[in-house]
Amino acid sequence: MTAGQLAGRFSHSWPTTTRHLGVLTAAGLIKVEAHGRERHYLLDRRHLRTVAGLWFGSLDLLVGDDDPHPDQGAPS
Repeated sequence: MTAGQLAGRFSHSWPTTTRHLGVLTAAGLIKVEAHGRERHYLLDRRHLRTVAGLWFGSLDLLVGDDDPHPDQGAPS
């Protein structure tokens, strides 16, 4: 998607969109490809999976296995 297409999905300003895209690009979560004058932003799913796994793993360390409600929040 282009930055304009992404910005059209949210109710904030264009500079906010481009700042967020810059942060996500710097973090390696999205990649940018030039197509003429446009820039297309692509999600790097593999890197996102890695980062999400690390983040959720750190939550397990904080909560631990002694969670008194292990089935809460689980889909039925």
